[in-house]
Formats: sequence, structure tokens, C-alpha cells
Amino acid sequence: MTGFSRSNRKRYQGAGMVRKYRDRHGLFPAEERILAEIAPTVRNRPVLDLGVGAGRTAPHLSALGGSYLGLDYAPRMIEAARRAYPGLHFETGDARDLGTLPTDHFALVFFSFNGIDYIDPAGRLQALGEIRRVLAPGGHFVFSSHNAAFTEPLPWAPSRFVPTRNPLRTLVRLGHYLTGCLHYLALRPQLREGGDWSLRVVGERNFSVVAYHIRPAAQIAELETAGFRVSGLYTFPGEPISAEAVSTGPDDPPPWIYYVARKESGSGGFPGRGV
Repeated sequence: MTGFSRSNRKRYQGAGMVRKYRDRHGLFPAEERILAEIAPTVRNRPVLDLGVGAGRTAPHLSALGGSYLGLDYAPRMIEAARRAYPGLHFETGDARDLGTLPTDHFALVFFSFNGIDYIDPAGRLQALGEIRRVLAPGGHFVFSSHNAAFTEPLPWAPSRFVPTRNPLRTLVRLGHYLTGCLHYLALRPQLREGGDWSLRVVGERNFSVVAYHIRPAAQIAELETAGFRVSGLYTFPGEPISAEAVSTGPDDPPPWIYYVARKESGSGGFPGRGV
């Protein structure tokens, strides 16, 4: 595990991060639409919920009626998920090594909230190979990923700190603003640029984690190399979008993209366990 992956895993083990995930409920708009569209083909069949966190997606995916397994590499997240949904099955596990899970088994692998982006680039390819292995032929792989075409304001951008009339609230905002700046400076040595992909500190966790960003066309090519066929791309509000549209416009590209892919039959896939 690289320093990038280790630092992210440590951050997701923190009590504050677990508390934030525990307080999240319900599907995001894109997830609702995607799940409604693919439900007929996965209902009453096994589902794997990767990067399950504290269980936000668990009641929705388990409601499909088949066997359900929620997996996360942060044990404290799994503890929170078990407390929230004691009737469901959760385990600590890593997407890069699903060796305890059977081949050609799951009708759906769901990797939400850009979870795959917090794995280092080499580990990302391992995860794609393992996901393909455990998917049943024709099974769906649904995930979201940061869009490298989107440029996020730096943590010290003036727009990130807006004082209020309440002095106490302003002080809290200032503390959050300064903490984000310190997080970014501490993680800056881990940042990389790789053409169609990059490693960037992301603002959605107050600049406390590094995430992989990739252009949609490159992500589609990566999935096809891994033995998947991409059937749809969606923005966060649930609107379908093409890779070309994201690459050439609009002026404000979406910060992340939802991908829906299916496992192709045949010998495609990255080298790895049974892939």
C-alpha cells in the first residue's frame, strides 16, 4: 500500500469522518436513476456494495431482494454500518483483493461516492480486475469518479471563506478555512499529473484526502481494457452525458461522473487473480 492509500485509509478511520458518513442517508439523484434503470436485471440476485462506509446505500441495495454484502477497508466504518443496519451483512475488506469472494457471482457491484478514487493508481487497476472477476457475466458495475476536466478552487481561494454577521459562526468558518489550507499543504507532496489523470487534494473532505481524477474518455478506455462495456455516464443530478460532451464542454464540467458498465464475456481484463 502506497503512502497515498495509507494516508487516506487513516483519514477514513477517524472518528470525525465516520460521524460524517454515519449522518448521510439516502441515495444521490444519479444513484436513484441508475438503480431504477438496472433493477430489473439485478433483482433477487447477489449484490456487492464496495466502499459502503457507514451504510448509506445499504438499505437501498439490499431491498433488491438478493443476498447483500457491504465491504469497506475502514473497520470503524464497518462497525458503524453494523450498528445502523444489524440485519445486513458487512465485512472489512479491500477492493484490491477480493480473494475470499467467488468468481462470476454478483449481479451488481456498486462502488459509490468516488470510493475507487481513494486507491492509488496501481491499486485501482487491481480493483478493476477483482471487480470483473467477481461479477457474473453481464453483471453491472456502477461507480462514480472525480472528473479531471473539472478544476476546483484552491483551499485559500477567497470564495471559500465568507464571514457572517454572527461572530461565533464566522470564527468556526475561519477555523474550517485555515484547517483546509493546512491539510492541503501537508498533502501537496503526494500530488501528481499524468496526462488524462491526476492525483489532487479534494475539497469535499476539507482537503484532507488525495483522490484520483480521470477524464471520462480515459476512464472508458480503462474500463474497456479491463473487460467492461460502458453503457452510460451520468452527472450528479442524474442527467445522462457523453464523454465527448464532458471533454469539450460545458464551461463548468461536472466535478464527478457516474459510470455504468457491464462485464463483457471473454478473456479481457487486467492481469490479476483469475482475470
